[in-house]
Amino acid sequence: MDRRTFIKQGVSLLGLLFLGDGDPVDHADSQSALEDLAKIIDATDLTDPEETFTLPNEFPERLKRAEDGLTSQTTKNDRQIASLKHSVRGMLSVIPGVASPPTQPKIEREIDAIEAAITYYETVESLFNRGADLHIDLNDVEIAIADDSDLPNLVADEDLDELHSQLSSIEETTTTLNTDNKLLVRLLPDVESVVTDAQTLTSFYEAYAELQRKYIEASERISEGALYWENREADTAKEHFNAAVARTETSIPEEIRRPPLNDGALSPATYSNILEKYHSGAAKMSDACDGLEDEPPVTKFGNGLDQIITAREAFGNRE
Repeated sequence: MDRRTFIKQGVSLLGLLFLGDGDPVDHADSQSALEDLAKIIDATDLTDPEETFTLPNEFPERLKRAEDGLTSQTTKNDRQIASLKHSVRGMLSVIPGVASPPTQPKIEREIDAIEAAITYYETVESLFNRGADLHIDLNDVEIAIADDSDLPNLVADEDLDELHSQLSSIEETTTTLNTDNKLLVRLLPDVESVVTDAQTLTSFYEAYAELQRKYIEASERISEGALYWENREADTAKEHFNAAVARTETSIPEEIRRPPLNDGALSPATYSNILEKYHSGAAKMSDACDGLEDEPPVTKFGNGLDQIITAREAFGNRE
């Protein structure tokens, strides 16, 4: 087939494609959906567990719209038209003074950017979905503590490992993004900030789970120690109180001390204050095991117990 025949048939096909029925969405709608998602993420404090709890709700509809736009008949037609025009321009470029076209038609470069952005958002969605699951589990534990009801299963190390795995996926995906590609960048949030904030949020959930575990384990040790103390089994009681002292040592990074899990929950800083009082109270109760027959140890035990009770009242302040 000579060049003239190809061009004539190509022009005829273009006309048929323009007359074809198209879907109401196209790849421009995909771009719009992803740009909306980028704006939402940039406007969200990703270090705040309460704000990010509802963030996963923003993904499904927009990602579906982006996928639908890519696979619509309108987009398929547009790609065919662009491909034919690109081929024609390539043939015409042999004529002196006619520039060669880019390696790909613009629509193909736009679609490559859309596909890369969708992959990125699916990775981000997975992390915040996992974070929301942990949010529910941690809140259930705290409610049970406050109500003195049976504790549900504590957040397991495997759950936190999964969150870390999702974080690693975001970090790896971010490194593969071509941030020099303007067609891609317009579809994305501030990806470096997302990584940094996701790291902080992951640290928050990890610390919150550990603080709950410390509190529960220390409470159990103190309760058991108190029973042994009442039975005048000083050495065994002291062993339990000392274990509680060791378990209540804690250090929380400043950037995750502030936010509570939600409006009604405690913050890591409040948990830290509770554990400090438990630490001091358990230490006094341990000291009271030295000479159980004397009045001063009894008084010291009572003072330590008062500190434990006072610390415990913080859970009654949950809204």
